[in-house]
Amino acid sequence: MAYKNSCEIQIQNSNKTTNKIKSMELNRYITIGHLAEIIYKGKPLCAFIKEVKGKKIYVVIPTLKEEVINHNEIIYIDTYSDNNSIDKIDEKNKLRNKLKEIFNLQEIWEILDENDQTLGGKPKYDVKFIAEIYLAKKPSDDEIAALYRKIIETNNFFKIVESDKIERLTSKEVNEILSRQKKQQEKIEKQKELSQTLTKLINSEKIQEQDQKWVEKLKDILISKINDNLIEDTLKEKSLEEPSKLFQILVKNNLIDPDYFYEFHRLKFPPFSEEELIESLEIAQRQTCIPFSVDLTHLDTFTIDSEDTRDFDDAISVEFRENKIILYVHISNVSYYIPPESSLFKKALKRMQTLYLPDQIIPMLPPSLSEEKFSLKKDEIKDSVTFRFEISKYNLHITTFEPIISTIKVKHRFTYEQIDKLISQEDEFWVWLYNLMMNYKNFRLQNGATSITLPEVVTKLSESGKLKINRIEMTPTRDLVSEAMILTNYHTAKFMNENKIPIIYRSQKEPNKIIPINNIVDMLNQLKYFNKIEFSIIPKFHSGLGLDLYTTVTSPIRRFLDLLTQNQLVSFITNSTYLSTDNILYMLGEIESNLQRAQYLQSIRNKYFLLKFLQNYKANVKGIVLDTDKNKTRVYLSDFNIIGILKDNIKLSPNDTLEFKIKNVNPYNSELELSLRR
Repeated sequence: MAYKNSCEIQIQNSNKTTNKIKSMELNRYITIGHLAEIIYKGKPLCAFIKEVKGKKIYVVIPTLKEEVINHNEIIYIDTYSDNNSIDKIDEKNKLRNKLKEIFNLQEIWEILDENDQTLGGKPKYDVKFIAEIYLAKKPSDDEIAALYRKIIETNNFFKIVESDKIERLTSKEVNEILSRQKKQQEKIEKQKELSQTLTKLINSEKIQEQDQKWVEKLKDILISKINDNLIEDTLKEKSLEEPSKLFQILVKNNLIDPDYFYEFHRLKFPPFSEEELIESLEIAQRQTCIPFSVDLTHLDTFTIDSEDTRDFDDAISVEFRENKIILYVHISNVSYYIPPESSLFKKALKRMQTLYLPDQIIPMLPPSLSEEKFSLKKDEIKDSVTFRFEISKYNLHITTFEPIISTIKVKHRFTYEQIDKLISQEDEFWVWLYNLMMNYKNFRLQNGATSITLPEVVTKLSESGKLKINRIEMTPTRDLVSEAMILTNYHTAKFMNENKIPIIYRSQKEPNKIIPINNIVDMLNQLKYFNKIEFSIIPKFHSGLGLDLYTTVTSPIRRFLDLLTQNQLVSFITNSTYLSTDNILYMLGEIESNLQRAQYLQSIRNKYFLLKFLQNYKANVKGIVLDTDKNKTRVYLSDFNIIGILKDNIKLSPNDTLEFKIKNVNPYNSELELSLRR
């Protein structure tokens, strides 16, 4: 119990046998060999006073453990020491716990007069006197200590204000305290109920009807990320504060679908509203004539994409003239239909990009637009922003770059595999186009670009529920298309910078360390030293690409940043008002956080299904040792582009290529444990 800090302890005489030390604050002797009621770890407890050194009191508690307390933690000291031995502390402590129940503080509080101010100020009463009045007899030390204990533990009708004195609280104070205590008790009861439900879930016991309400609340906490301190505190007590752990418990008890994408809802990836879907249908039906549009439908235009692509946002055309080559990169004109003031533009800012997941595609824009209106489908006339490159036939230098508002018609739809085959067969046009793009790639490499290309592993969930794995390598055609888009983005950044049109640039600082790359282990280690991509309204060097400035504009159907850049460009070409630097700066913070959310969701979902596939993978897997730390070895599985952990105490060296078996997989925690094939 807290008392005044200024307390003087005096020794009555200097005789070594003296066992009485007087506390001026307690106004009594702290007597060695007597029992005392003390505050120990916030609770009243019976203790035996063994020794006093200055302001420190050495006591023995009911467990017979010796403790050191401060003098101001003493509540009451017994008057008599008869039969008060150390052996009886536990017995006394239990007796006082029993005796405290005979005191009804509310009765005592009602008996005492609230207006009795004979002691000055609020009514104050001697504890011994109160005990004597209530019991109608002279109280024992144990009864007085029990009354103190009751007052301290209930903490509602009285409070101790000084040695031997308690203060009667007012009706208002009591009502407020009782109200708080009632709420606290209700919270304790709810926590107890929830704790029991969680214990059943952890042990996979049968859920009763009274547990169901808590199961629903747990689902809400998991999915909606609702703030509920009671549930969060209880989950923490059960070591279930990590959402993935709670999810696994619910899955284990068949209370939630194992494949349910709870992170999608937990992180509040925004759905389309009814207003936005209506707006998209209106746009899909709109027939427009865009100002300054140039008819380029005569060009022999083609797309190159995957077999299952539905949202075609880029196409290419090539013209050969006497002394020059004209390269056209066509990008779907999305921004003309979705200006910054539209609800769909604002929703695209929230969603940031299309999520390509194994079990579904979550588009940045509604499918009626992303897969129909804006998609550059074969044999359909579409609105486009065309980037026209004039290239010298002699040295392949780009002499002119011009963005154009256009209409185009795709004549051919190719897949990567089709063009790879033509290149391997040394088809003249495709080999030439590939070499042209590699010429620009070599320029970047000479300017410091880092070429690290790891295979992409795509997991697909079929309609029948079967998982399939497709490992995609960087092929000549994929390289060709990639370089065409990088070239377009780079020259767009230069154009926007020269014309002082505000956009968001992408940049990347130099790696913290450069590693000579001789194998895949070197590639993976080099990635650790790469700096993150940064976004800014000021153009800066992009070390990964080897370009002095860079932006993105080639995927406005799929990426918000490209839509934003295209909006600024199209507004400039059509003499419309584009967003100011302040407008873009205002959006930048939200862009970065929303992009991080979208990329995280796509990454964890793809990894989840890949690990789920590996759960049932029985064949041996080829692995390359990356590094070893104590009893843990990181192993790169090149066929799946994923890193697993070997926990066996086996001495291995980096670059060792061995065969492993899948030992343990937990898709929810992204855990992949391997064992070495003997």
